[in-house]
Amino acid sequence: MTRLRLVGKEARTLRAAIFERSIAKCDLCGVGIREDDFELHHRLTRSGQGPDSHANCVVLHSVCHKMVHANPKGSYDNGFLVSRYHDPETTPLLLHRREWVYATDHGFIPVEEVGGRASSFQPATRPNFGGEAA
Repeated sequence: MTRLRLVGKEARTLRAAIFERSIAKCDLCGVGIREDDFELHHRLTRSGQGPDSHANCVVLHSVCHKMVHANPKGSYDNGFLVSRYHDPETTPLLLHRREWVYATDHGFIPVEEVGGRASSFQPATRPNFGGEAA
């Protein structure tokens, strides 16, 4: 995976495209979000050499972003954090706490539509971001 850090117009273009992909909803909780009030979360963190890319970035409310980092186990289980040993392009995430998808530059693609790519992935039966009964 190539480390990619965008700046200026390219960064703004990527941010706008990822917001458009989100359909103005937080990718974690599914509640509406304004274009001027969202945080761009890197699933494979910047400190872990995560790229600025469609597969690696998602739209989150500030409180949801804090929850992702405060509850790493649940976030890894649900694809909102990705280990440096994995690729965000092949690691699904639990969109709106309901549907397993891959994040792409063409939108979110349900895992079922991809076929074998997710065969080894064993998702949690329901999202658990700590403090919730499983």
